[in-house]
Amino acid sequence: MKKLLLLSSLIFISLLSYSDEGMYTWKSHIAYGVVTQVADAGDIIYALAGNALFQIDKATEEMTCFSKQDGFHGSNIIHIAYDSKYNTLLVVYEDGLIDFVSNGQITALSDLQNKQMNTSKKANSVRIYKDKAYLGMPFGIVVINMAKKEIADTYYIGLEGKEVDIKNMTMDADSIYAITANSIYSANLKSNLLDYNEWTISNVLPDDSIYQDIIVFNNQLYTIANNHIHYRSSTGWHKIESDRFFTGMKLTDSRLFLIQQELGVTECKKNNNLISHISPYLVFDVVYSDNNYWLAANTDGLVRQTGTDTQVFIPEGPIVNIPYRMKVVNNRLYVVSGGRWATQNRYAGHLMIYDISKDKWKNIYSWYIENKMQGLSLDFMNVAVDPFDVNHYFVTSYGTGLFEFINDEPIMQYTHLNSPLTTAAPGNSEMYYIRTDGAMFDKDGNLWVLNMGDKFLHIATPTDIRNARNTGQSNWNVYSLYINNTLFPVYTSGEIFIDGRYDNWKWIPYVRYQPGLILYDDNGTPLDDSDDNTYFQSSFFDQDGKEITFTLINAIAQDKKNDIWVAIDKGLFIIPHTIDFRKSNLCERVKIPRNDGSNLADYLLDTERISAICIDGANRKWIGTESSGLYLISEDGLETIEHFTTENSPLPSNKILSIAIDSATGRVFVGTDGGLMSYQNDAAEPEPEFKNEKVYAYPNPVKSDFNGVITITGLMDNTEVKIVDNGGNLVCSTISNGGLAVWDGKTISGKRVTTGVYTAFCNAAD
Repeated sequence: MKKLLLLSSLIFISLLSYSDEGMYTWKSHIAYGVVTQVADAGDIIYALAGNALFQIDKATEEMTCFSKQDGFHGSNIIHIAYDSKYNTLLVVYEDGLIDFVSNGQITALSDLQNKQMNTSKKANSVRIYKDKAYLGMPFGIVVINMAKKEIADTYYIGLEGKEVDIKNMTMDADSIYAITANSIYSANLKSNLLDYNEWTISNVLPDDSIYQDIIVFNNQLYTIANNHIHYRSSTGWHKIESDRFFTGMKLTDSRLFLIQQELGVTECKKNNNLISHISPYLVFDVVYSDNNYWLAANTDGLVRQTGTDTQVFIPEGPIVNIPYRMKVVNNRLYVVSGGRWATQNRYAGHLMIYDISKDKWKNIYSWYIENKMQGLSLDFMNVAVDPFDVNHYFVTSYGTGLFEFINDEPIMQYTHLNSPLTTAAPGNSEMYYIRTDGAMFDKDGNLWVLNMGDKFLHIATPTDIRNARNTGQSNWNVYSLYINNTLFPVYTSGEIFIDGRYDNWKWIPYVRYQPGLILYDDNGTPLDDSDDNTYFQSSFFDQDGKEITFTLINAIAQDKKNDIWVAIDKGLFIIPHTIDFRKSNLCERVKIPRNDGSNLADYLLDTERISAICIDGANRKWIGTESSGLYLISEDGLETIEHFTTENSPLPSNKILSIAIDSATGRVFVGTDGGLMSYQNDAAEPEPEFKNEKVYAYPNPVKSDFNGVITITGLMDNTEVKIVDNGGNLVCSTISNGGLAVWDGKTISGKRVTTGVYTAFCNAAD
């Protein structure tokens, strides 16, 4: 039956304002909570958090966060320093790129970044002295003219001009001093510093000393070596006795502070007395200004301490920039910060939850979980949300077991001590090796958990879960996998999911060691393994009879046609729904015609190491790679619709860790090793039918100077959308991507429409 719908929301083009985020826009979700450096800019305090930057207005306490979207030219910031003479913030990136921030302008210096060299361009330190900034580099010293915003010199100071790894530098009125791990170099500032012969190794400490920092304070030279502070006098070097261990120094407001391994910070007075400033924070950097201590307190954020009063500043965002895996359920994005290779990474087990509609983060820190559970919380792997109670979910970890949450509170930790889960290393380290992954719920509310090793598959019924909470002990179904009556242990699996055609089919990627695909058939009786079958394929042949070789299967996804897309270390391949995996190892690869008259074709992304894959509402594939960013390809894979990299988008890194899509809005969340971004995609999950409360247009009304696209949402799949003006003239005709259709506000001939009222007529495909 033909269904015609007149949108209850008409599209007005007027001068009224509109504040919603537009189509094809990016949004940053960078973590700002791990603060490691601070810089004083007078009325402003800058803080380096992870690889991102934010500022605090001292007077108003207003926080402002920065990213590439604000005009910065790089992503992974490693150092900041402020030049008060030129009122310029120096921002140094990991790849050698440099930004100068002054009077609201951001100027890039890319000479070092673009220089062809084999040595790393990651600066170890930055020191500003008079008109110049000195960068301690793995190959020597780079000098920047702050007035001209250009590289002035590069000093290679090793024997015969060889490269040496400079950890830090300092200057007094006459000399410059630079430290490597085991030497102090010095030279007269008035000499030709480009000549390595002008540099000498001077007054070194015992041979086993490892130098960490050097600074001039009160006309005296100080260094930290082997975590102890030393000063130089006319009679040589002297150690200042202390029961504390130091890692660095900071000169601020004519006072010298010592960064220590313990909580708090120590001040070195002019008479070389050490005064401890008590603080409950582990301090990585400090600024002293107007009787306030501004502390870079690592995971505790930026702290202002005045006497005994403290105030913590942490901008809205996740805890850390490690979006290892993500999942969207019920308008909430769950992000876990774990990981593993052959063994676990031992990353803190943080759980980060983003309320998409409210644009708010709720963070559950590892230390909080450990305090509540009285157990370790490391390497969270994935989240499984109860289909009958969205406030109830489980989180797997690769080493510390399984965690249960209700209303975002941890209530149970399942290990080998209170459940059938096994540890891979019984003995002293057993609590580090309870490796779980791939938790999910089935339609009956049974929880499935993968436990690496022989006893691989664990299934807990809702009753089992309730009983475990009541008794503190778990008793659930545990199955080993068998193929042809032979035990089939799994040591590194990925996430498990249920086939879109048959509820009894469960797909599991065997990631490494013996990479391949597992199909587990429970025969419709998940609590009875007597009739189950396991199928495994590790060798595949494509449509041309060519064998596909791979050493990793990083991810798998089933599209809307029930084809299985497999992401490997050399591209990807497809198991079509027309091929019976149980009986065949045939597959297909997408072949892109060269269209050069040769009749040849290339396999889709066959040189890329694919790390993640996700299917959007229009059955298009979002593909993440380990080194070349993010791809959006068409439903059949023949067309690359988008290719996002750090060069043409705000992505902080080209290494993609994870992808998740909010089916309701089409927003694509992209996890990189530099942090999390999201992109407003033009496709969403289609609705099964038209409903007035779901079909609407936005922005509505539209400002006359609006340059984005108008979106119509809540549509059925492949809806034909025709937009007409008041006179009934057709101005746009398009087909929806899943549940979304977009209009650029122009006529069919490409001219911008005039102000007025427009009506969208939406016709379903049937």
